Amino acid sequence: MHKIMYLECFECPPGEYQTLSVNAFVFHLRKKHSTTPPLAGISFLCECGNESYSKDHSQMCILSEVRVIKKKDGPIRRLYE
Repeated sequence: MHKIMYLECFECPPGEYQTLSVNAFVFHLRKKHSTTPPLAGISFLCECGNESYSKDHSQMCILSEVRVIKKKDGPIRRLYE
């Protein structure tokens, strides 16, 4: 039995934003935080071992349980900096 893994935004207060969709998470980053996964310093790690910055892998992989991985500490970069 799989445990449901929510993707949680590191920039929002704990518990404020959670989703099961990589696509929704990327949209949230753009809309609310004006950033992208690479600029924010995060990636998506699939249980198959693939690590990516986009939603593409999670749409193809049958093992599509994904976690958000924070790659660097400090403030995130924004699109308009």
